[in-house]
Amino acid sequence: MSTKLVTLRTDQPKKYLLPLGDWHWGHPNCDRDMIQGYLEWAKKTDAWILLMGDLIENSTKRSVGAGVYEQTLSPDEQKDAVYDLLGPHRERIVGLFTGNHEERTFKDSGHDPSKEMARVLRVPYLRYAAFLRLYVGGAGYTVYASHGSSGAATSAGKLNAVKKLARVGEADVYLMGHMHDLLTETVLRKVVDTRNKTVKDVRRHFVVTGNFLSYEDSYGEMKNYEPSKIGAPRLRFSDTEGDVHVSI
Repeated sequence: MSTKLVTLRTDQPKKYLLPLGDWHWGHPNCDRDMIQGYLEWAKKTDAWILLMGDLIENSTKRSVGAGVYEQTLSPDEQKDAVYDLLGPHRERIVGLFTGNHEERTFKDSGHDPSKEMARVLRVPYLRYAAFLRLYVGGAGYTVYASHGSSGAATSAGKLNAVKKLARVGEADVYLMGHMHDLLTETVLRKVVDTRNKTVKDVRRHFVVTGNFLSYEDSYGEMKNYEPSKIGAPRLRFSDTEGDVHVSI
């Protein structure tokens, strides 16, 4: 099967992309009000929404830790809540990735809750990773995104994990979730412009896409990890080629 590609276009002079993931809906530390706030912002700005995985806590009896006893809703109730929350925003959702928490059910039973959520919401199911090609006015941008997998605990380690996505393919922006932090780094590269016979500067943006779990009484607190900023990044693309701005 070929690599997944989502193509998006707008005539607007600027357009936002909002990567949202690692909600862990059903976890007692999930900040529901903050999630709702980001969705309202996406509605107000007409932003594209990319769902980065781990939308639900989805703890089972085989899950590591005591999550099956701590979660405030059953996995079915968690999915129903996600449908209710995202339904009004369906037209802005450009794709949905699975996360390792949804994969728990797939490993146990072969049922893929992320695929089910995408089907119910009627949005593209991207599973593990995909390219996005964005056209904003006359400018074009490539994004490579994945829920990701990393055991990094430091900011440097997490940014290094998302930088490894550049091994997969060329993009202007690389997005990775999973690591429960909100980080960004821009790297400058020299590229030969064969058409104009010059060497130009090209920026590559690497982004860890956040989470929505408060720190107090969390797994991170138990392990004495550094508290991380919660929320999601906002990426603004303009109709001037190469003009990308990442806000965290």
